[in-house]
Amino acid sequence: MSLWGATSLDVIDVQEIISIKSTNLNETEKGRKDSASFFHRYMVHKAAYVTYGSIYCQLAEKNNFTEEDAEKIHQALITLFEGDAAAMRPAGTMNVQKVYWWKHNCKTGQYPQIKVFKTLDIQPQKEYPFFTVTETLLPDLTPEVYTL
Repeated sequence: MSLWGATSLDVIDVQEIISIKSTNLNETEKGRKDSASFFHRYMVHKAAYVTYGSIYCQLAEKNNFTEEDAEKIHQALITLFEGDAAAMRPAGTMNVQKVYWWKHNCKTGQYPQIKVFKTLDIQPQKEYPFFTVTETLLPDLTPEVYTL
């Protein structure tokens, strides 16, 4: 399986958040001193990212990669951000909106990858879900589309 790095559909607005962490007072020779630290964190409040991937059947067969393995990857892509909360990524703030899953009818693929990927025209939008998709289907190759 080959999965490309995700790219943003539009310029993102990265915001710096400065936090102060204060600890208990420390005793010193000259009296009591407060201990505080500044932390800089960065957050993207809204963005839409796109990634592409593929499974090479010939290499998959060599490595005993099965259809069940492909289905596990398929399900992982759909549920990518479930249970993945963090301080700067609170639960529910990141999610997968759509997954397109094509299955070719031959090991070498009916069409080149780039031709398949270009069947999707993905454009940024200012409002949620921050993108639109226009599909142009290829003959005898219809993707399963999961909208979440």
